[in-house]
Amino acid sequence: MAAESTSAVGPASDPSPAVSVQAFWKEFDLDGLRTQLDGQAMALAEAQEASLRSRKELAGNTKELRKKLPPEVSKEVGPLLRAYQEEIDRLTNRAKTGESAFLELYQRLYDAPDPTPSLALGVELASKCTAAEARANRLAQELAEYKEESSALRNQDLTIRRLEEKVRSLEAQVEEKDRQVKESKRSAAEEAQEAIVAEMRQREERLADELAQAQASVEAMRRLHQASQTQVMTMQSRSEEEQVNLRSELDLAVEEMERAQARLALLEKEHEAMLEKQAQGERGGEGSSAPEPVDRSGTEEALRQELYVQRELAGRLASELRAAREELAQSGAAADSKLEGVRALLEAQSSQSAALEAALASRPTQEEVAELRQQVRLLQTLGYGESAGAEGLDGVTAALAERSRRLEHELTLARLAATQAQ
Repeated sequence: MAAESTSAVGPASDPSPAVSVQAFWKEFDLDGLRTQLDGQAMALAEAQEASLRSRKELAGNTKELRKKLPPEVSKEVGPLLRAYQEEIDRLTNRAKTGESAFLELYQRLYDAPDPTPSLALGVELASKCTAAEARANRLAQELAEYKEESSALRNQDLTIRRLEEKVRSLEAQVEEKDRQVKESKRSAAEEAQEAIVAEMRQREERLADELAQAQASVEAMRRLHQASQTQVMTMQSRSEEEQVNLRSELDLAVEEMERAQARLALLEKEHEAMLEKQAQGERGGEGSSAPEPVDRSGTEEALRQELYVQRELAGRLASELRAAREELAQSGAAADSKLEGVRALLEAQSSQSAALEAALASRPTQEEVAELRQQVRLLQTLGYGESAGAEGLDGVTAALAERSRRLEHELTLARLAATQAQ
């Protein structure tokens, strides 16, 4: 109904164009323009009279000039004067046309009424019409709301009776659902408690088996640790023996080299002495020195051979000494690195063994396991029908479940530690 009333009234008119037209004509000031145009018309009339007088005077002057000019000059000036006359006529005609248009526009503006008051009245009427239209729309909307309210009031009794019947049906359904939920909760709690007890039995047995396996793994790790320590001690003793042997061989090589160097120095001294004797023999007489060069040359050759042998021996001993020192350094470095690796392995195994021992120490004792079994048997003997008993059973079940989760977590940590140690 509200929509029909609104459509009957029609859309509101927009007063903005009328307002803009009114503002234009108000700023245009037609009365002031008429006064201005009056002055311009008077000036135009005076200008027309002055132009008419000047044209007459110019025509008379032109005739007088033609009479006074000689015929030759008149022939030359005549076309020029006619051209001036024609241009003046064209300008005069154009001025007359412009003046006629101005006078016609002036006459029409002078006779036209001023539209400003009418436009102001129109703007006022348009605003009043808009306000009336808005009021009509508001009244139509209120009428539609009143009609809806009256129809709702007529149907209120029927709606109340229908809702009361629906509420009674829903209350019955809620009571039935509540009873079903309580029964299902009770049966589910009984089944869940039975399942928890069975699962805790299985978990207890599994945890006991896994605990035995973890203890066996820890014992194996202890034996491996002892074997590693024995191997480290054996390697240390073997490395020390090898170093002692290499040092003794090095000392023998050094002594041999020192003896060779001493022998070499002695031979060099003997060689120098032989050279001095040879030089002295050459300075002596030829008869007394005839058989000596053979002996000296043989002795010199023997000394040279021995000197060469001693030098080769000294070089070989020096190279063997260098090789022995390098081998000693390499074997010492290899033994040190191997010893460091064995020590690192031994430390890792020690830390793993300590972690396993700590994990085993945090495991439940036989007394705690026996206590858990007693609690499980107690749960088995208790009934699940009474509510108070059910609440107590829930507390014991939660404690047992928490204990089982803790045991499983510790057993998982022990397994990981055993796996890393292997």
